[in-house]
Amino acid sequence: MKNILLDLSSIKSGGGLQLAINFINNIKADNIYLLINEKSKGYFLDLERVIAICPNNLFSRFYFENFVFPNILLKFNIDIIYTFFGSGLPKKSNAKSVVGVAYPIICYPDSDYWKYVPIKEKIKKIIWNYIRVNRLKNADIIICETEIMKERVLKTPSLCSKKILVFPPTVTNFLEELPFLKRNIENFNILVLGSLGYHKNNWRLYDLCLSLKIENINFCFNCSFSKNDFISHLNSMGIKNIDVSILNKYFKFLGVISPNNIQQLYNDSNILLNISDLESFSNNYMEAWKTSTLLVCSNRDFSKSICRNSAIYCEPHDIESIKNAVLKAYYLSDEELFYFLENGKKYLSELPTLDQKNKFIENILMSDI
Repeated sequence: MKNILLDLSSIKSGGGLQLAINFINNIKADNIYLLINEKSKGYFLDLERVIAICPNNLFSRFYFENFVFPNILLKFNIDIIYTFFGSGLPKKSNAKSVVGVAYPIICYPDSDYWKYVPIKEKIKKIIWNYIRVNRLKNADIIICETEIMKERVLKTPSLCSKKILVFPPTVTNFLEELPFLKRNIENFNILVLGSLGYHKNNWRLYDLCLSLKIENINFCFNCSFSKNDFISHLNSMGIKNIDVSILNKYFKFLGVISPNNIQQLYNDSNILLNISDLESFSNNYMEAWKTSTLLVCSNRDFSKSICRNSAIYCEPHDIESIKNAVLKAYYLSDEELFYFLENGKKYLSELPTLDQKNKFIENILMSDI
């Protein structure tokens, strides 16, 4: 029997963490071990499977991967490394490598993201992209979540000859499926999940708020980051004269959301706003479908191919466009709203179950790669 290392070293929080926990909780085999990130240690209950914890610090991680990790592979006689999400690990043994990649940044050189990201961050991302692509070159099989991602990865010169498979993600088990409900619009709650990564375009929320507040609606942004981090993020994008009273009135800063608390956020929200320039198959899309929450998304190839007729689209770098999309969502009739939500339920039903996902992975890992 082959010994398998499930590499979760790049997963720290968010949707990826939810899906990883769901996946692990469904594993029965004794020959599967875990490598986790030190930041996510508290979320894993089955620590008997954990054979190593990867440091999050850059220099500590370099030492771990190059001097500690090879000995772990030998000690546990690892035959296959399956990276759940990430770019894979350095090639330190003859173990076969299967990598689930969800880094659209490596294959979107034409994205508007590159126009707006600060120069220092841009240089950092170019370096990280180089490192990630080099790691992906070590993979025997790469798994993408969408056909668009696969096509773009294949256009990356050093990856064009790789064996790439496509398999969509499964929806999180941390949420209950909710029926179609017309939610209270007296207080219109706009859910914004995700980090303050520059590709998320959440720095646009401040100007969007200023534009929305002149409309005759009561609204609030419920955000999964802190007020201080948001202000710092705005400053880094050149937005300096921030009216803190605006933040206090129209924003709820919730910080990092525990998977166990995500249900209540959706229950209380009217729409999920995702104005990202770069996504793979965002967990937020699936969560919105499952909880019957209307999606307002950026008008990009990845979002339109996934969300299709379940979302209202906007241009994320045009405040008027985002505002019009939010207002459209606000004023939807019941019939119009249910049209979007019904399509979301249809697309949700097309996704694989957790058992199907496990079977797909098992077939790959147990085959002669």
